[in-house]
Amino acid sequence: MGENVPLMNRWVLPVILIAIGAFFLFMTYGALITSHKKGVHISGVPCMGGLFIFLGFILSPVKWLSVLILADPGYYMIAYMLWTGYTKAGRAHEQKKKEMLLDSLSPELKTLLDQQKALGNTVRSVMKGRLLGDTEDHIYVILNKDFLGEIQENIPGIEYTRSDDRHSWKSQFYDRANRQKIVHDYEVRNAE
Repeated sequence: MGENVPLMNRWVLPVILIAIGAFFLFMTYGALITSHKKGVHISGVPCMGGLFIFLGFILSPVKWLSVLILADPGYYMIAYMLWTGYTKAGRAHEQKKKEMLLDSLSPELKTLLDQQKALGNTVRSVMKGRLLGDTEDHIYVILNKDFLGEIQENIPGIEYTRSDDRHSWKSQFYDRANRQKIVHDYEVRNAE
């Protein structure tokens, strides 16, 4: 029994670290699966599981298993963000996605957006997803400035709203049938 003690001592800390890493990894994958099933964003703990597993195996006698850090999807998300933000191909990919979303706007919202661009307003971002209680398939066009020119509140099928609630959009044109919005928010207004 005395000769097994050093082997056991070499595994105590690594097993604890690997168990913590497995817990975080389980939580991250659970969040991803639940997000996909329910159509809402649920945040896991990206990169923590992989980091603990890496440390556990680096400190163990089987160091080569530290490659299991790659089981954590957080590292792939970071790689994707770096690729889209820092490479020409990544920026082109994001621009193409943005153009595809803008092309999918209803004719009424396209006309409204073209009018805003002609008046000097610019698009800060375009996204598809779930914000402020909407469903996952909404398209948002967020403008840098509040709506310029005369506000057309009587566009058929388009609702115009303005709000003083800082937890909502400052102003928006909403095509409810197509789940599309052109908005201006308080954060942008304060940055001007």
